[in-house]
Amino acid sequence: MKAPGRPSKPGSQRRSGETGPQKAIRAAREQATASERAVQNLSARKLATLLKLPPSERLRRQDDPDLTPSDRAKLQDSVIGALRLKRADEWSDKAPGWLWRAWGRSRHRAPTALKLIAVSVLAAVPALTAWRNTGHSLLALEPMTVEFRLPAGDKRTALLSRGDRITIVRGWFGSYARAWIPAEGYAYAPLNPLIML
Repeated sequence: MKAPGRPSKPGSQRRSGETGPQKAIRAAREQATASERAVQNLSARKLATLLKLPPSERLRRQDDPDLTPSDRAKLQDSVIGALRLKRADEWSDKAPGWLWRAWGRSRHRAPTALKLIAVSVLAAVPALTAWRNTGHSLLALEPMTVEFRLPAGDKRTALLSRGDRITIVRGWFGSYARAWIPAEGYAYAPLNPLIML
C-alpha cells in the first residue's frame, strides 16, 4: 500500500503479469533514461558556465569530458563566432564605413563576377577572331593590279577595273585582299597600307 500524500513513482507498483526478467528489463530501461537525462542536465549546466568565459578560456576547455558531443559543438561554434566578430570589429575600425559596407555587399558577388569575367574573356577571343576575319567589301576607285597567292602557293595576277568589288580582311598581322577562286579556295593578296587610308 502506498503512503497517504506521497505520489507513486512510475514503475513502483507491481504490474500484473510481469515476470522477473521483464521487470529487470523495465527497471534497466528506466535507469538508462534517468542516467541519460542526468548526463544531459550536467552537460547543459557545464555549457552554460563555459559560455560565460572569454573565448580563449572556452577554447582551452572544449574537450571537457562532462560535455556531450552536441554541447561540445555549441561551445566550438561560440568560440568561432566570437573570433569572427572580433576580426570584423578590428577591420571595421580601420576601414571607412562606405568601404566596409561595399565589401559586405560584394563578397558574395565576387565569385559570380570572376566567373562572368572568365566566360567573357573566353567568349571574346573567338568572337574577336571571327570579327577580324570577316571581310569588308570595297569598290575599286581606279583600275589596279592585284597579285593573289593561291592556297597551293602559286601566284595569280588579277586586274581590277574601276567599280569592281574587292573583299578586304583586317587580320592580326595586317590587312589583305581576299578572293574566292572556284576549285582552288581563297586567294590572298597583301595590301599596301597606304591604299587602306
